[in-house]
Amino acid sequence: MGVRLRLTVLTVVIAINIAINITINISGCSTTELDVKPPPPPEPPAYLKVPHPNGFDISDLKAVMAHKDAPKTETIKTCDSYFHKLMKDVRSEDERERGVLELLRTDPVSYHWCFYGKVLDLEESMQTSTYLDERQRNVLTTYSFLAPVAKAFRKVYQDSRYLRWAVMHYKRISKHIFFRNLELSPEGTLELVQIPNPFGLWREPAGEDSVLQKYGIAQQAGPQPSPSPQINP
Repeated sequence: MGVRLRLTVLTVVIAINIAINITINISGCSTTELDVKPPPPPEPPAYLKVPHPNGFDISDLKAVMAHKDAPKTETIKTCDSYFHKLMKDVRSEDERERGVLELLRTDPVSYHWCFYGKVLDLEESMQTSTYLDERQRNVLTTYSFLAPVAKAFRKVYQDSRYLRWAVMHYKRISKHIFFRNLELSPEGTLELVQIPNPFGLWREPAGEDSVLQKYGIAQQAGPQPSPSPQINP
């Protein structure tokens, strides 16, 4: 009888020890899982981190182009080469517009710098040009690139800052280049006051055939020679 009692007590003690060990192991695992840190948030797209001018003065523009991430002058000179190739090879206005949107989606950061770099180049050329007709030709050539790109930024990314800069700059220089004031229509004014929406960056492009592939206009590494477009005033 005494032996059976001792065995029973020993069995109970062993069972309690096993239960305690299991509880400790379970608690230890639970604590380990609580200490696991969540993954870091994803990096925002590079386009959302590029600097913009604080105002519409040329000094604001120069400050942006002096940024450490701004491309070199040699790159700015040829940054619109694919755009002009598109305008040269494509006759359909619809395909031209779609092609500009494709170019922008391919590398929005490069076209950001190209836009502001071309405005600064235009300013510098107007300072050195002697003849009025040469200045007018430079303005028309530059804005044949700036206007479509600014509208593309607004359409693809809901970002009207480029269009505002293009209009305000043209409005200022048109007084002494073309001797007339630029007056905006109500529709044009509405376009300029749209609030930039960076979430447009994640908008999926329309399911249409690639214009760039159709005409063999591919975004490649390295600048390409920029053809001189024929602009009719």
